[in-house]
Amino acid sequence: MKIGIKVRVSAIIFDRGRILVTKHDAKDYGVYYLLPGGGVEHAESPEEALKREVKEECGLDVNIIQLVYYKTGYSNNDDYLDLIFLCKIVGGKMGISKGEDKVKEIKFVDKKELLNIFHKNLFAD
Repeated sequence: MKIGIKVRVSAIIFDRGRILVTKHDAKDYGVYYLLPGGGVEHAESPEEALKREVKEECGLDVNIIQLVYYKTGYSNNDDYLDLIFLCKIVGGKMGISKGEDKVKEIKFVDKKELLNIFHKNLFAD
């Protein structure tokens, strides 16, 4: 019997009309892109988790402006809650932190590149 729910937090971070994405390359899934973020750890609030994850993945300090989207659901393996927050950069230096092994690249992309990234991921042969 499963107990609990997996909570994942993500950040929408804009800079000059572009949005920050993280590139991943997993053995089982290949190359894919995500908003910066990750799982909420035991005894951690979603806001604390988001600030920690953005710092670990991107080297940036952020302030959370507001929750903009949430999604609940389940799969064969997990029940989940995804929380997406609009954030503002307030410090740090952009770069993948040492010890972060999941993120291969971080970059700001414009709308055209963002649509291209997700088009390739959604409609790959």
